[in-house]
Amino acid sequence: MNENYTNMFKEYPDILTVKDIMKILHIGRTFAYSLLANKKIEYRKIGNKYYITKLSFIDFITSTGDEK
Repeated sequence: MNENYTNMFKEYPDILTVKDIMKILHIGRTFAYSLLANKKIEYRKIGNKYYITKLSFIDFITSTGDEK
C-alpha cells in the first residue's frame, strides 16, 4: 500500500463499524448499509454486526470507481 495512506484515518481503529463509516463519510445509515450491500466496501458480518477493515475502507476511498 502506498505510504501516503498509512496514516490515513490513524485516529480510527483497524476495524471499523458502520457508525465509523457514517462519521468519516458524513453519510446516513441507509447509504452506509447500501455501500455494504452493493459490495462497494468489503466487510465481515459477525452475528448482526458489520466489521470493515481499515485497509478495505482505504481501498474503497482510493478506488477509481470504474469497477462493475
